[in-house]
Order: sequence, then C-alpha cells, then structure tokens
Amino acid sequence: MPSLLLVMFILQTALHIVNTVGANTITELLWTLYNKFPTPTSSSAQRSQKLKSEIIRLKRELAATSPQDNFSTWAKLDRQHNKATAEFQKLDSTLQTTRQTFNTTISTLRWLGTQGARFLLQMWFAKEPMFWIPAGTPSPQASNLIYLRLHKHA
Repeated sequence: MPSLLLVMFILQTALHIVNTVGANTITELLWTLYNKFPTPTSSSAQRSQKLKSEIIRLKRELAATSPQDNFSTWAKLDRQHNKATAEFQKLDSTLQTTRQTFNTTISTLRWLGTQGARFLLQMWFAKEPMFWIPAGTPSPQASNLIYLRLHKHA
C-alpha cells in the first residue's frame, strides 16, 4: 500500500486540479466524452446536433425567401422549420433530463472521490503521523517549545 503522505499528496493535487479547472468544465468534458461512446444517449445527442444544424439552415433560408414573392416556397420552409423545431424541443427535453441525472451522478462521485476521501482519510488516520522526525533533529530548545505547546491545552 502506498504511504499515507503519498495518498494525501495525490488527493490534494486532484482537489487543486478540480478547483483550478472548475467542476462545471470537468462535467462538460465528461458529458461530451460520454456521448462520443456508444451509450444510450449518444444517438440522441447526435440527432440533436443534426436537428440544430437543420433548424439554423432552414432559418437562414426562411430569412432569404420573401413571403410575398414565393409564398409556396416560404410556407414549405416554414412547415419544415416548425416540424424540426418541435422535434428538436422534444428530443432536447429528454436529453436535458438525462444530462441533469448525469450531472448529479458526476457531482456526487466527484465529491466522494475528493472531499469524501479526504474526510475519511483524516478520520481514519487522525492519530497516525504523516512522517516521522528522528529524535535529536530539532534542537533541545525547539523540542521544549513543541512539548509545551502540545501539552498546554491538554
């Protein structure tokens, strides 16, 4: 088993990385990776991206088409746009529900892996020294000060 000092160093490094990069950024990256693999939501996420592109394309075509001059073309594009928007909203609501569950799970796992592990290690090894200072290393005066400070509150 690795030493307690090494485990605490790795844990504190992980905490520092999470705090520096940001929990939301890490969760966003994990969501993207989760959807890249063949998961139940990956096909829905890909379909959502395609629908979003289709909606943007139809919106541009609608803006470029005059409803007075080419009403039939404009009406056809409008129906396609409305259909794509409705399908996208339905799919997006399902994805948002799944994503909320994913975010909650990742947040819980992140807390357990960082803060929870730190609390557990602190409770479990509260009386065990992280490292040992050999006898005679501090001067006798420093040893007396340390001794007095430790036993002052006891």
